[in-house]
Formats: sequence, C-alpha cells, structure tokens
Amino acid sequence: MAVVRDVSARPTADERAHIFEVAVGAAANGIAITDAAGNFVYVNEAFTKLTGFRAEEVIGQSTRLLKSGRHDASFYGHLWATITRGDVWHGETVNRRKDGSLYVEEQTIAPVRATSGAITHYVAIKHDITARRSAEEALRRRIRELSVLHRLAVLSTEAVDVQTFATRLAMTLREHLDLVAVELDVSDQTASVSPTDGALPSFRAGPAAPASGDTLVFPLWVAGRKLGELRVRVRPYDLERPELERFLETFATQAASAFSRALLQEEVRRLERR
Repeated sequence: MAVVRDVSARPTADERAHIFEVAVGAAANGIAITDAAGNFVYVNEAFTKLTGFRAEEVIGQSTRLLKSGRHDASFYGHLWATITRGDVWHGETVNRRKDGSLYVEEQTIAPVRATSGAITHYVAIKHDITARRSAEEALRRRIRELSVLHRLAVLSTEAVDVQTFATRLAMTLREHLDLVAVELDVSDQTASVSPTDGALPSFRAGPAAPASGDTLVFPLWVAGRKLGELRVRVRPYDLERPELERFLETFATQAASAFSRALLQEEVRRLERR
C-alpha cells in the first residue's frame, strides 16, 4: 500500500525565514541577535523603541554600546560565563539609551548552536521594567524618608549637646539614605560621617564652599538666619537623585528648626551651670 503525502503546503526555507522575520519584528519585547563575539547582527523595532538606536546604528557594533557603568566586571563575567557554556542567562540590567538616559530591563539571553554544536549567535529578549522598578524604589524611598524624619523628631527631644545631635543625625542620614558621606556644620561645630568616619576636607575649601561634582550643599536657615550647612556626597549615576535633592531640602528646613531649639537649650544649660 502506498502512502502519499501532500508537501505542497509546507513552507519553504525562504518562507519560514520571512515568517520568522515578521513575527520577531512585530514582537512587543525588544529582541536582539548577536554573533558569538557579542556584536549586533539584528534588532527589531521594539529594540529601537526601548534604546533609541535604529538598526543601522547598532548592526556590527558591540553590545557594550548600551553599557551604563552601573554593573561591575564580575556581573558581565558571570553573564558571559553562563551563555558561553551553552546555558540561558536571565536577569536585570541597567543600560543606557541613545539619549543618555538610563533604563532597567529584564533580559533573557539564549545561545544558538549550529548543527555542529558550536555556538554561533545569541538571542536576547528584553522587557522594559523601568516604570515598575521606579515605583518600587519610590515606595522604599518614602519609607526611608519617613524613618529619617521620625529619627529627627526623636533626636530633637533628647537632652544632648549640639555636637552629639549633629553626629547622630548625620549617621541617620547616611545609613537610611545610602549616602557616601554626610557633614553637618552648625554654629561652628562640625559632624562628619564617611566610610571611615573621618573628616571630609574636600567638602569645603572655606566657610561656605559651593557644591561640586557629586556633593550637594543645603543651607540651614531659621528666620532669615543661617545656622550652618548640610553637605552630602551622593553616589554617581543615582537614578533617584532629583527626588533625593527635594527631600534633603525639606529635611534641611526641619533640621534647622531642630538645631535652633538645640542651641537654645544648650545655652540655657550653660547659664544654669553658672
């Protein structure tokens, strides 16, 4: 008995390639294909929307084009070790768009093998999660800010000298807001908290040095009188820096009032000891 199969409906290799190109090109997620060395050979339209780079701008370029500087060598070392041994890598990366802005993507990278078994390409599927991560970070940031303000309120009720008050407050800021260093200068008394808990001479070249680089300065004003300054050093590439600056402005206003009361209490105690 003979079996006859109609193969006329089977797509040809060219048709399959066309179907693949249309499907990948229309995908909602960014898709990039690189050669074994990590150079782009294909990107879809969603990749362009995500990164701002058109296909002709990235084809032949290394994936390093998107690096943000937010990940160290060990991060990329682990990624490459995973995919070069033939495994799929899945994780989150912070990359840089063409316009210089940073974005967070959830990414899956899978190796593609030739019939010989050798890895010839890598396929990366990219999903933009910047908005989700920003919302999560905003909630965490608000909790940290409320903790700082609560600590300020508690410290302001304790009968301590201004120097001790400033030191404890500087430590609270650094620990809760993940700052590199904090310096509070109030009425010629300075409290510094850094990774080595030492002085920070680079913060100021004089009585009121302006902010420079990643250093921010906030004056402490009460009723038109400047009591001192809050100086903080933030981490480079901080995605939440504008929000941090707004909070520190609010904090400086409340801290100035607290220091004004602390100075008054210290003066009262000094007079009582006479």
